[in-house]
Amino acid sequence: MTGFIGIDVAKDSFTAAFLITNKLNIAQETILSFSVDQNGWQSFMKTWQSLPAQNWIVGLEASGPYSQLLLRHLQTLPYPVHMLSPLQVRKFRQSQSLRKTKTDPIDAHTIALFLHHQHLQGSLKPTPPSSNLRHLVRLQEQLTSQLVRVQNQFRQTLYLLFPELERRFARFPKAIRRLLACYPSAKQIAKANPDHIRTLLAQGQGSAPAISAAELQDLASSSLGLEDQMASLHLKHLLSLWESIEKQHHEVSHTLQAQTRLRYPQAWQIMTQIPGLGPNLVARFLALVEDPNRFPSRKALIAYAGLDPSVHQSGRFQ
Repeated sequence: MTGFIGIDVAKDSFTAAFLITNKLNIAQETILSFSVDQNGWQSFMKTWQSLPAQNWIVGLEASGPYSQLLLRHLQTLPYPVHMLSPLQVRKFRQSQSLRKTKTDPIDAHTIALFLHHQHLQGSLKPTPPSSNLRHLVRLQEQLTSQLVRVQNQFRQTLYLLFPELERRFARFPKAIRRLLACYPSAKQIAKANPDHIRTLLAQGQGSAPAISAAELQDLASSSLGLEDQMASLHLKHLLSLWESIEKQHHEVSHTLQAQTRLRYPQAWQIMTQIPGLGPNLVARFLALVEDPNRFPSRKALIAYAGLDPSVHQSGRFQ
């Protein structure tokens, strides 16, 4: 006998439907809910071990961090585990019944039935253990968004204090940011010691500064910018945030590239030789797709990414 376990996951609980089949027929069915804690897991395992099937196939819908927690625990057990697409399970549910009733036991039961159906068709492939590199990609995306937001606020604030300097640079070198952290307004730059301005602009520069101290102070002396204490404080705070987020972004990107290269050395070597693909893009691609060799063809990979066009035809319309 073969057993199928469909698991519907919520934040603080999960519902498991245990189906035991005898060839094509369902011989036994048990549906229970468990808490997401040590007691709930032990109760789940005790229920599972009490059932008579010798072979088990387990499946749960992908639902972000909630399903990942159970998936990691289930993958330590000697049974194939499948992370299922919610879209596929929903389409299967619609093919089984037109009723719109939706509960956790019904969802778990549907997942177990879907596993049974796919098993009979021979189309089930266990989900490989996750590398967790996707978490780094998501974190990198969040840091990028935060950095862009801070940079936009910085520009808007600098426009009040020194609009001529805001228009001067598409990207602000670290030397300019370091100078603005000391002198956040045109008025303060115009009154500053020229030697100190030169020192700040020269720090960390491998070549000539993007703007000379004399040119900068001339620009500041004729600036329309305001002398606003609150705006100056805001600018300093934004510069501090910029530096902090930039440092975190660099650390995450470096770790992502190093771990991806270590995990997929062959794919990394091939992809980084393709013109136009830098290490950051290759690392993000491999982290999200994982091992490209798990796809039987390029078409399967394109379909996985959701980039395959499909034909919709009805009568003369196509």
